[in-house]
Amino acid sequence: MELNNLEPKLVHQILLTDPSDLDSLGTTLKSRTQTFQEFQENLLHGNSNPTFMLKRAFHDNTRKRIEETQDLEPLKHLLLELHGAIRALVPNRTDLHSFLKDDIELSTEENSLSMLPWISRAAQALENLESEVRAQSTTEWISIARSASTIDDQLSFVIVSLFYLIDKAELCNQDKKDFYLTQFVAPRIRNTDEGPSMERKAMHNKFGERPPITEQWIKSLISSSDDRSDALLENPQERRDLIRKGWIEDIVFQKDKEIVLPEVFYLDLAALQAIRNSTRLAAAGCALGYFACVAANVDPEVLLKEEERGKTLVQVMSNKMHPSIEAYERSVEDCVVSLAQEWAATGHSLDDKATDTLKSQTRSVLKGQSPVIKLLDGRMREVFTTTVLKDIEPGLPSELHSGVQQNAVSKSKKSAFVSNTRKQFQQRGLAFYSLELAQTAELAARVANLACDLYMDDFLDRMILDCLNSSI
Repeated sequence: MELNNLEPKLVHQILLTDPSDLDSLGTTLKSRTQTFQEFQENLLHGNSNPTFMLKRAFHDNTRKRIEETQDLEPLKHLLLELHGAIRALVPNRTDLHSFLKDDIELSTEENSLSMLPWISRAAQALENLESEVRAQSTTEWISIARSASTIDDQLSFVIVSLFYLIDKAELCNQDKKDFYLTQFVAPRIRNTDEGPSMERKAMHNKFGERPPITEQWIKSLISSSDDRSDALLENPQERRDLIRKGWIEDIVFQKDKEIVLPEVFYLDLAALQAIRNSTRLAAAGCALGYFACVAANVDPEVLLKEEERGKTLVQVMSNKMHPSIEAYERSVEDCVVSLAQEWAATGHSLDDKATDTLKSQTRSVLKGQSPVIKLLDGRMREVFTTTVLKDIEPGLPSELHSGVQQNAVSKSKKSAFVSNTRKQFQQRGLAFYSLELAQTAELAARVANLACDLYMDDFLDRMILDCLNSSI
């Protein structure tokens, strides 16, 4: 995996990731390996995962073709695919490739079990290339295959076995890529100036030396800011803060006008969507908690600061596995009414009218039409704006280093950031979603700080000064 061949999105993702979390960039390293029995059950018996549904259809078609023609050629094609997947794990060791024989002659008199010696040989090769944890399930399959003659549906066993081992070889290949990414590529990008240089080059190649949307955005930030032109002219930190606050106030929480994302954030669209989804859900959930408190005749300012009180509501609102929007809304309504009854002050109970009112308020909140949401949005904006100005950890290296970096200090700083931010959300009546919001605020801060680290000295600082000088 050469650095020059990395996609800009991956470089950006690495630069956004906390040094203590680089392992999270690996998509498979921590994933559990399915046993053969689990894989077989999922494939043959109704797992609704599209991947298994596709394999089930292929299994059925392959089986039907073999039964109708008595030709094992489809099994040979699958075996050769398995051979190719295993050889791809050691592409430069051509001396080992001959361990797997492709010149297989099959007669029409042979049954499906005649394929097992070749399949077992491929499994043994795969077993030696996998990690110790992954290899355990391959060893188990080899043991099962030794007694395959006692299996009732032998043709299905052979087909599923080939699917299983091909999947395992592909998983092993992804493990290899992920290990190289997380242990070598990502630390190198994080610890040297190579990654930042690549990202700056990609941005300028795409948008030029003076990105026009970013320049218009900066002009609008300066024109709408308070009378701070002297401070902006004199203080580089003020200019950096202009960008960071602008990201939160003019982009993340902007709802009054259409946003055209400045070029310096062109790789952050997914992050922006994730941040907005998180804050939208949190505002709705806490607003529902507020209305439940009012219906229960308890003080919202007290109860909404207790995170444990909202766990049930958070779970129900996060569960989107419903047949329709109406069914989802009904489940949330029932949960809010139930919580209000649970929280009700001594001697206070919800009558039918109060229940109907609470359900109506719930529907309004879910449609984003409640004024309470605007209030909570304002509180979230305050915390986000405050936290975005904090440096979680040094964004880009001031010196060049090599090797895998030590992550203990970074992890400690990150934990302290999330913990302190979480307390701020709890104090503002957003406790139900305080952890999610704290993690989201951390992401928002990382996006803003990375943009400043990448482009402040490159052109943002000069662009701000030019805009200020032209308005004097």
